[in-house]
Amino acid sequence: MIYYVLFVRVGFDMKKVIPKFRGTPTNGVMSVRNIEQFTRYLHTLEGVECEVVVKKYRKQRSLPQNNYYFGVVCVVLGNKIGYTVDEMHSAIGLKFLLVSEEGKPDYIRSTTDLDTDEFNDFLEQVKQWAAEFHNCYIPDPNESDF
Repeated sequence: MIYYVLFVRVGFDMKKVIPKFRGTPTNGVMSVRNIEQFTRYLHTLEGVECEVVVKKYRKQRSLPQNNYYFGVVCVVLGNKIGYTVDEMHSAIGLKFLLVSEEGKPDYIRSTTDLDTDEFNDFLEQVKQWAAEFHNCYIPDPNESDF
């Protein structure tokens, strides 16, 4: 089942929290999860012109994944190589997240752009590289406290 995120935006007031609602389209009709909350929110916008954006839902990397990456992967590998956590994060990004597109300058993709599956693949690549090229074992999340 594919879920979509439905955003409702009103103006550009940076201080206002804009809720997100998920749903699934079927035969051209959007079935919104938490329809009661969605309806309540719509009532707060009565008479105001709104913008509706529908896009495919993408689960971003989790907080535990992020904590493991910075608290274990970058620390263990950084200690082995002699880098700080920030230096190790930058080096790993350069090695595994460098994007080269013809006619455009290279850039390093942010780990925040990775969904949970992509982030797991990224972590496995880093751990394999650490073992093969730096003789460095990085413990799994269940093998370490972070």
